[in-house]
Amino acid sequence: MSIWRDGYRDVWRDNGVWEGDTLLRPDHFAHTADFAQEYLKRFIERYAAALRRVDPGTLIFVEGAPGGKHVGWRKGEASGLVNATHWYDV
Repeated sequence: MSIWRDGYRDVWRDNGVWEGDTLLRPDHFAHTADFAQEYLKRFIERYAAALRRVDPGTLIFVEGAPGGKHVGWRKGEASGLVNATHWYDV
């Protein structure tokens, strides 16, 4: 039984991860991404750019992944961003 909606293809097969019952790329799901640097930082950059198209001087408060790493910024990359890191006492 297929889990894919009628008319939609298996994205993993289309990307060469497996064919039928054979796993072609066994390490495909083993990638350990640095979420903060590879995904969150890119999101913040796009979000900030969209807001600045409306209000170029706006300050944007950001924080890292809850319970995880924070985005690393180099000098000049984080103009107008405010570190809003906080935590909750469990």
